[in-house]
Amino acid sequence: MDSNFFRKNAPEEQFDIRIDRNGQWYHRESPIGRDKIAKLFSTVLHYDTKSNDYWLITPVEQGRINVEDVPYIITDFEIHNGTFTLSTNLGHIATANADNIILCRPDNGLPYIHVHNNVMARLNRSAREKLINMALEQNGYDELSGELTLTIDGIKHGIAVNKP
Repeated sequence: MDSNFFRKNAPEEQFDIRIDRNGQWYHRESPIGRDKIAKLFSTVLHYDTKSNDYWLITPVEQGRINVEDVPYIITDFEIHNGTFTLSTNLGHIATANADNIILCRPDNGLPYIHVHNNVMARLNRSAREKLINMALEQNGYDELSGELTLTIDGIKHGIAVNKP
């Protein structure tokens, strides 16, 4: 376990909470219909890179939850004066920069970015298509590497990868 997140005196539990690949949160297999509840849970969400587990951690309890892909979905982005900010479905903001670049996962070729507490977000189709069009206009598709990148403020971000 990544000891930076965990409470030593709190018991470890398995919460009956799941996040599907579209970013929908469930409790006991029923959708959490109120965004405010999902947003509240998201503020205490952590990812343990050592065990590959997602955790909800509060001062009094901590429990694993199941996540199908990543908990957050990037739904929109803005590029203004060289600052590249991306917004998630739950209102979190990620800034893409030299320390936090967008990367394509080799297993599915989709772009992801770090949001907070080791938690990643995947770009939704609409945001991804806008970035693909920008990248094609800017750099074109690199047939040799199979990669499509977008350069913002001198930083290359992976937008798509198509490797045979």
